Amino acid sequence: MEYAIVLEKMENGRWFCQCEQVPEAVTQGHTIDEAKNNIKEAIALVLETKKELTRKEYVGRRNLRYGFAIL
Repeated sequence: MEYAIVLEKMENGRWFCQCEQVPEAVTQGHTIDEAKNNIKEAIALVLETKKELTRKEYVGRRNLRYGFAIL
């Protein structure tokens, strides 16, 4: 899946980065490349945390779980 990110140069010279589809994923880096690498990790962490919280919410309940792709 592709994600759109916003990069902005801050006054201290570092690059701020946020993901449009996962706005909780926020990071920064000394360079654009560092910020881009950091946002990949931030996105993965946010999504994993959301997955764990959702699974905990449905433990012990009768439910179905399906995977699907958005193209």
